Parts: sequence; structure tokens; C-alpha cells
Amino acid sequence: MTPSVITHPLERLLARWVLGLVLVISLTSCGALRFQQPTVKAGAVKLAALDFQKADLAVELHVTNPNPSTLVIAGYTYDMQIESQPFLSGASDAEFELKPKDISTVVLPLSVKFSDLLEKLNALKGKPDAGYVLMLSLGVKTPLGTYPLSFHKEGRVPVLTVPQIRLRGVRIGALSAQGLAMEALVEVTDPGPSVKLSGLSYAVSMNGLQLAAGSDEHPQPTPNGDGHLVRIPVVLDSSKARSLLGPLVLGTDQPTFMVSGQATFSSPLGIIALPFTHSQKIKPSR
Repeated sequence: MTPSVITHPLERLLARWVLGLVLVISLTSCGALRFQQPTVKAGAVKLAALDFQKADLAVELHVTNPNPSTLVIAGYTYDMQIESQPFLSGASDAEFELKPKDISTVVLPLSVKFSDLLEKLNALKGKPDAGYVLMLSLGVKTPLGTYPLSFHKEGRVPVLTVPQIRLRGVRIGALSAQGLAMEALVEVTDPGPSVKLSGLSYAVSMNGLQLAAGSDEHPQPTPNGDGHLVRIPVVLDSSKARSLLGPLVLGTDQPTFMVSGQATFSSPLGIIALPFTHSQKIKPSR
């Protein structure tokens, strides 16, 4: 049987279109069949920043793309549990490129607010850290559609409470040729078992008049209730002593003292700085 010959222009155009469609489908199918699924391994969970409000974490992922072409992570979802209790979940549409036939390091940011942590898990108060489980699902664009790439990571996160720094009292000491010796008693509440006061810069004033300013790089606090007491020395020169001694000792109105500055705390994760200001009407004692 002799094969028919396509002579009509419309028939030739239709034949070319069908041939092109078959070729595209064949190439796409071959590419899809050759596609290899990427894999992910959890790297380190690093502490990017820390203060008494929150801990900023950087979650490192090592994603292997075995394919000859670049792939794209088109967003991710996350779920975090603290001490086996739901704590944090969310999603991001951030995109990351995965190099062909290579291992790409992807860093995902995550923040843990201590106030939320303590509010949801009261049992954590007084503990230095808490166990977490982090579950992530990455959406990887592939020739077959979006491929979910999931993993989980376990570890521990620090738990801190914001220390309160308050002026608790003022004591008057001896009067000498150098001036009048005084002492400001400053209380620092305990921020956590593994966090210690390591430095203090301060300014002390009375009724708006500065009495002293300085710093202590090695403070020696003494235990006091739920915190510690720091003694700040204040020496008034003779002129200030003469003008202030009368109102301090004989005055009926309580003067307003204010202490301000910055406290630094050492922790296993680094130094944390905390500015402070506190004022209070106080009748000095001897």
C-alpha cells in the first residue's frame, strides 16, 4: 500500500505541530525520568544574637542537588516544640538557589522570645535552658512539581529572664578632709542560673545633681533575697558635702536619688549588655 503524501498546506502545518508536541513531551519525560531527588542534612543551629528579650537563631541546612541544573527552594514551613509542647510555627516565601551537582548551605533565621516562652511554659522559670524539636519542610521546585523536603533537628535553647536593677538605699558614712563618704545600694535580680553580673557603669544623682559616675569591671555583689546587692561608692567633696549634709540628715523631705548606666552579664553564650535607669525617693541612713 502506497503511503499518502500530505500536500495541503493546512495538513503540513498540523503535522509539524503534532511532531513538535511529541518532541516536547518526549524531552520533558526524559528530563523528569532523569531527575534525582535532592537531600538535606541539618547543620549547626547557631546563636546569631542574644539579649534578655530574645534569642536569634541561625539554622544551617546542607542541601545536596544531584541534578545537572539549578533548583530553587520556593519557601518553607516550620514548627517548633519546646519540652514536647507546641511553641512556634509559621511559613516563609523566601527563595534559595541550589547549585547543580553540589551541596548548598542554606541559613534560615528563627527567633525565640523569652517572654512568650515563659508565658507558655511556666515550668521553665529558673532553668538555664530547654529542649526543643524543630521540624522544617522546604518546597523545592522540580520538573515534576514542588517537592517537599523535610527534616527535624533537636537541641537546647537558653532561657533568660530580664534582670531588674533598682536603687534600694543610700547610706551616709564618715565626714573627712576629703569629703563625705556615701554608698548607693543597688539590687540586681537573678537573670538565670548560668548568667552572672560581670560589669557595671553607673551615674548617681540626687534631685538632679550628679553625685558620682564611674565603672566597676569586677563587681562583687552580695546575695540579697532573689538577687544580689551591689555597693556603689560615692564621695562628695567638701563644698558639695556642706551644701547637702543638712538636707540629707536634717531635712524632712525625702530627696530623689537616681542611678543609671549599663550592666553587663557573662553567660555561656557571650556577654549581654543591659542599660538601666531607676529613681526613688529615699531617706538616707547611717
